[in-house]
This record gives sequence, C-alpha cells and structure tokens, in this order.
Amino acid sequence: MSWPSLLLLWWAATGWTQELRMGVFVGNNDGHPADQQLLFADADARKMHDLFVSFGGIAPAHALLVQGASRRSVEHALDQVHRKVVEAANAGQHSTLVFYYSGHGDDQGLHLGPTALAHEELRRLLNHTGADVRLALLDACQSGGAVRSKG
Repeated sequence: MSWPSLLLLWWAATGWTQELRMGVFVGNNDGHPADQQLLFADADARKMHDLFVSFGGIAPAHALLVQGASRRSVEHALDQVHRKVVEAANAGQHSTLVFYYSGHGDDQGLHLGPTALAHEELRRLLNHTGADVRLALLDACQSGGAVRSKG
C-alpha cells in the first residue's frame, strides 16, 4: 500500500475517533390522562435506537433508550449525556447528540405520562448537554410548537 493511501486511512480512522456520537431515544405510549393511549411510541423509540446504533455511528453504550418515559427519566438521560460530553471535550473530541421522542405532545411540550416537559425546558436541557451538534426529532402531535409559534 502506498504512503498516501496509508495516510488517508490513518486520517479517516482518527477522524472517526475524534467525535463522540450519543443518542437519547425516548418513547411513551401514555400521555396525560385525557390522551388516548398510543400503540407504537415505545416501539418506535426502540426502532430508532436500533437504527442509529446499526447505521448512525452511535455505539451501543452511547445510545440511551428511555421507554415509558417520565420527565425525570429524560432529565437523567440528558444529564448522563452531559457528563460524557464533558469527558469527550476534555479529551479533545467533538460531540454530536441525537434526541428522538415518540409520544403525546402539544404546542406547549411533551406529555410524558402524568408529567410534562415544556419545549423551552427541553431546549435548555439539550443545550446544557454541551454537545457541539444537537439534533432533536419529535414525533408528537402539535410538536411544531417546539420550533415556532402558531400563525
């Protein structure tokens, strides 16, 4: 193998190790008491978890699956991400976070069983992780309120 080819392989290999990729995949079939129970939110979170582990470059140890989620369990998962991101930053690594939610929601926030997580609070928690890149995918009715107001 030629030196340029070896150099390219070395560069590609070190490029992958310079980034921490993490994912938090949240599902909850139950919303607030007035919400109709969903059938597939927990399963959808599992499928997205598996997809990002298989094809998205997220190591299984860095893919957190939170099913039947409460507000507290989501906060705990994002706090775990924060600690890993700080460790990665101290080691000179960049970080990417994928946050996926499947369940009930409205223009104010996510319905996590009897608890709720306001969109503004979710944004604050995602920012607090410190990840260089943060991608949030929300599969919930009226979740557009997370990025814009109505009208």
